[in-house]
Amino acid sequence: ANGYRTTSAAGHQQTAIQLLRKTIGIERVEIRMLDEYRKKRSSGLYDASFEPSESEVEAVTESVESLLRSLLAWLRKNHPELVA
Repeated sequence: ANGYRTTSAAGHQQTAIQLLRKTIGIERVEIRMLDEYRKKRSSGLYDASFEPSESEVEAVTESVESLLRSLLAWLRKNHPELVA
């Protein structure tokens, strides 16, 4: 909606997460949680140690659900034509 797109290039997912504050106003604490989990997942995939605990999965799920709510609220305010 703001014209930004990620690619498969290295670092683009990290950049997209870190820019959530500027793009849709997500709080730093939420961004930090998502970025920490991204780092853990990324490094764990390379050395086959990625086994999140149930509590980690629940925490990330809650964070993503909050992000979705924030995104939908932002879209309704800034681009209502994009929200059904």
